Amino acid sequence: DTSNLTVSKSWGSQLNKKPPAESVLTEFERSLGTALPSQYKSFLAFINGGALERETLYIDEVEFTINFYYYLNNDINGEYSVWANYEAYKNCVGQRFLPFAEDPVGNQFLIDLGAEDCVVCFWDHEEDEIFELTPSLQVFLDSLVKTNP
Repeated sequence: DTSNLTVSKSWGSQLNKKPPAESVLTEFERSLGTALPSQYKSFLAFINGGALERETLYIDEVEFTINFYYYLNNDINGEYSVWANYEAYKNCVGQRFLPFAEDPVGNQFLIDLGAEDCVVCFWDHEEDEIFELTPSLQVFLDSLVKTNP
């Protein structure tokens, strides 16, 4: 991943936690066995857990809604912790995918750690299917709209 995330104030924000400490990022990357994409690190610095005002994405007339973004800090067992959700879902989605958010019914928004860019995918837990949503986290975030503008 060679591009950084361009944060847009138009996304709005609800900052839930402080940005992750460098030591936490380093330890999490060590546990993953790979570096986190720079776009995702920039996103965590902007909003480390919580929600954005723009929470809905439309792709081919299908609506995807983000309920909550996971946070990354020393709380490795918290319900909305990146650590805990990676452990909880890695047997379902594989170690290549990092859950970073959930929808209202428990489906997961994923970052493809095996892709060159910060590709965002979606795991439908009922169909047990993973598919690409956007070619980068930047495109994903820029495509979000308010559900009730």
